[in-house]
Amino acid sequence: MASARDSLKAPVTPDTTPDFFRAGRTYIRNLPFRAPEARPNFQCVAVATHPTKGTLRALGFEQASAGAPWVSASMRTEEWVDGWSEVREGDS
Repeated sequence: MASARDSLKAPVTPDTTPDFFRAGRTYIRNLPFRAPEARPNFQCVAVATHPTKGTLRALGFEQASAGAPWVSASMRTEEWVDGWSEVREGDS
């Protein structure tokens, strides 16, 4: 009999998910008519496959706006298509 642990799939590496959040990167949600400091941020720590649904999940921390507290969060594919883009070094 397989345990729940046996059913877990290996984390997805960034190279296999080019159209999804990537571990070790920070993202900002593109919301028109909002200043960048008022947009949500997401720091991705890991990407994994849900053990029973088989869908991708990005695990990390979300911040509602600049200066707001960071809280634990997970993001699904449906949230990725809501307009997140990577914040790169030097972006303002």
